[in-house]
Amino acid sequence: MRSTALVVVLVVACSACAASGRRGGHDQPSDGLKVAHITQAIERDGPGDNRPDFCQDFHLTAEQSDAFLVNAREVDAIKFHDEMWLPCLVVADVRQGGLAFKATISASFVARLSYPGDRQRWLVCDKACQQTLKYDWS
Repeated sequence: MRSTALVVVLVVACSACAASGRRGGHDQPSDGLKVAHITQAIERDGPGDNRPDFCQDFHLTAEQSDAFLVNAREVDAIKFHDEMWLPCLVVADVRQGGLAFKATISASFVARLSYPGDRQRWLVCDKACQQTLKYDWS
């Protein structure tokens, strides 16, 4: 009986660990996520700021942005800081249920989610995630 209780505790603990590295930048990815508006941008003071053509090849559709948000892996601020951030951006206005937030997606396939009250979350879209976007660099 004692070993059964230990197994249950370990299973619960491991499922909590798995949830902390979950995919999707929001609490319930399939629950009403809607990318409402997309804007291409170049980060101010970035290497492409004075060359408008620098970022002309990076663009995502609403569907690709949605796929990014659903399939990217959430990381903490330290891991996000270690990732490469390119100045070519897609800024998406996103709604999920009654919550509105901004997703700033870099051409290096990392993103910053900005919520009301200055709360932020960070996402990384690995190779498997990028394949779901069906992104064409041409």
